[in-house]
Amino acid sequence: MSKHLLATRVRPWRLARLYRLAGMGIYDDELLLEVGWGFYARCLEVVLVARAVRGKVPCPACGEPVERGTRRIRPKTGRGGGVRCPECGGEWTWWDVKESLRDRPKCFHCFARLRMDYARNVVVCSHCARTWEWKRYRASVSTRLLLPCPKCEARLRRPPVNHERCGKVPLAEIDCPRCGKRAEHWPGRLRCTVCGHEEPWHTYRKREKRRDERLSCKACGYVFGWRAWRKRYRGRNLLTGKPRPAEAYLEGWRSAHGPVEQLHAIDTLVNAIHGRGAMGPLFIEGSTSSVMALLNRLADSWAM
Repeated sequence: MSKHLLATRVRPWRLARLYRLAGMGIYDDELLLEVGWGFYARCLEVVLVARAVRGKVPCPACGEPVERGTRRIRPKTGRGGGVRCPECGGEWTWWDVKESLRDRPKCFHCFARLRMDYARNVVVCSHCARTWEWKRYRASVSTRLLLPCPKCEARLRRPPVNHERCGKVPLAEIDCPRCGKRAEHWPGRLRCTVCGHEEPWHTYRKREKRRDERLSCKACGYVFGWRAWRKRYRGRNLLTGKPRPAEAYLEGWRSAHGPVEQLHAIDTLVNAIHGRGAMGPLFIEGSTSSVMALLNRLADSWAM
């Protein structure tokens, strides 16, 4: 089967049939490749769009990445201040520490990994038997002073008040819209350190949203607009801030040899989708509730 497929979402009945046959020890090669390459094509576009939004747009002519936006915001220290783990030595922003709990929730008391109970929409600690409603758990993350390290189970303390929020240092550095030199984003204002240009931040952001950024490929010289490129993927339900499961699947599927390894690659992606419920409709046809119901039914087949 060719891997140059339309990046449509995988049909749920095909995925359910694949798991049902695999549970009986039957490998339907045609069905396996259809589901596997379908996920592959979809993951390619999910990763492509995620990288484009982050600043690397593939050229429509040759496919080489084109750097976006001389005026894109460049944060100075990241959101929320920095913190260093005393155990594993990892360096994180406090925002990264909080966001890690979205994918890998941990208990606030013993810092053990939590289990998601989708039927009741709660997270449960099997170590100390504590339970949180998922929305309450997420809401409490932003107010806590102690949170677990994203890499180990060490306790990290929230850093002191971020002086960026107090206006003592600029939030970010960007290129001045007038002279192209370095400008600074201060709370509510844009100030250029070279030509002295100054304007309200909301005025700058509104103008940037209306501007059609022209991109030029250094490899082949092709010139195209960011709006035209983005229009090709509008309404396709491809945008996600967590492209790591898709990136991992692309690597796993390419290196898989034989039906057992291919099925394992599919199963790894399905596990990742199930752990991030909102990502389900990105890869599988259906609404969030119908996709989650399907993944819950397949959960018993994951011990393959």
